[in-house]
Amino acid sequence: MVYLLDTSIVLWALKYPQRLGPETTKIIKEERLYISVASIWEIIIKLRKGKLRIPTPAKEIIELLDAKELPITLIHVDQLTDIKLPHKDPFDAILVAQVKSEGFTLLTTDVKILDSPYPVRHAEL
Repeated sequence: MVYLLDTSIVLWALKYPQRLGPETTKIIKEERLYISVASIWEIIIKLRKGKLRIPTPAKEIIELLDAKELPITLIHVDQLTDIKLPHKDPFDAILVAQVKSEGFTLLTTDVKILDSPYPVRHAEL
């Protein structure tokens, strides 16, 4: 299976990998992973606002997690017209559009997304 990591999972895997549940750890170690450019963008915004501190330069995050970069394409953006989430987070919306377009599964802890009809999987912490 191919997974797109939610931004929060990326941060947990970088800062506190020991706190990830065994199934989430197994997925991160054994499955094909992608990290969206949207997640890197969100991390940089939080870093610049001082809401987040990570020792890893943003450009190295994807490599450290042995993942591949998923750019945002016009196909993904076009999917946004059909994405209905219970909250207005634009980063979550593009991640859902990406998994819908690419046939990936989003690995997330966001219960609002977990209750949606999109391809998502609960990440245990």
